[in-house]
Amino acid sequence: MNLIDLFYNIEPSKSEKDGKYIVEKIQIKKEHYIAKSLTNKPVILFKVNDNNVISERINLLELWRVNDTNTYETIEKNNQITKDQYTVLEFFSDNVNEQSAFLKIVNQIIDDLESITSNKTLSKYLFTLKSIFIEKKNNTKGLQGLWSELFVIDNTSNTLEALTSYQSEKARDIWDFYSLDKAVEIKSSKNNSRIHRFKYQQLHSKSDKIFIVSIIAKKVSDGCSLEELINKIREKVDDNYLIFKLDTIVDMITEKTDITKTKFDYQTAQKSLLIYENVDVPRITEAKEGIHNIEYSVDMSHARPSTITLDDLF
Repeated sequence: MNLIDLFYNIEPSKSEKDGKYIVEKIQIKKEHYIAKSLTNKPVILFKVNDNNVISERINLLELWRVNDTNTYETIEKNNQITKDQYTVLEFFSDNVNEQSAFLKIVNQIIDDLESITSNKTLSKYLFTLKSIFIEKKNNTKGLQGLWSELFVIDNTSNTLEALTSYQSEKARDIWDFYSLDKAVEIKSSKNNSRIHRFKYQQLHSKSDKIFIVSIIAKKVSDGCSLEELINKIREKVDDNYLIFKLDTIVDMITEKTDITKTKFDYQTAQKSLLIYENVDVPRITEAKEGIHNIEYSVDMSHARPSTITLDDLF
């Protein structure tokens, strides 16, 4: 039985406010459980071996909350009652599609986790979960944007570092990558004009160095598909978490899109790649108090390219 079916068949945890949950084990050999809240929402209990605090930034307030590690009482089908230490993830949405997407990713997370995990390991997976849902909700990234980001990962010799910094917590939902005080934003154009759209924060920071990678991504019939690009990256990575991150981000953003059909010119993207530092790009340098959500287009022909390379960025 898959996780979605488990959830729909389980009884609500009538005493959850007292720290008691009616649970089903998600996988037989692992000590992580699913429960149903009083209001029929998914609740995941991750068994952990420490009580380190998980960052509040992992919470996505309209969708879920991670509760501090605590001792909870669980009741299984055979009426066996146990008490143990869990980090609890509560999901709030009534939307069936959002619940299904959430449980699908949780199931993939459980595949990777040890039978008993650490909050440090769990944090990495939960932040990726947040990044995926934000991207899915905003629906701002098309195939061209996703292909361009993965193209950058494939074209640095530091693939592991690039994939680690991809949609990381420190990127703060502003940039595509963040690594060692360097923020990296990927922009692409289907023609040679290089007119890119930016949010104010993407080109402005008091403490971080910001770099813009610009490429020309032209659709061609005999180019490199998203699927081929993903496979190229997978061949270079042997870290389970990073593979999970790559696969789930692609899966949730593309959903039912056929990632084998749309292809882009790999060689043109390589030849066209330019890197800019934010200080060399025409930009708004100050936002007056009370002004929010500033977004504008920049003609990069008025910007000065940097001599830095992709390997320098990662």
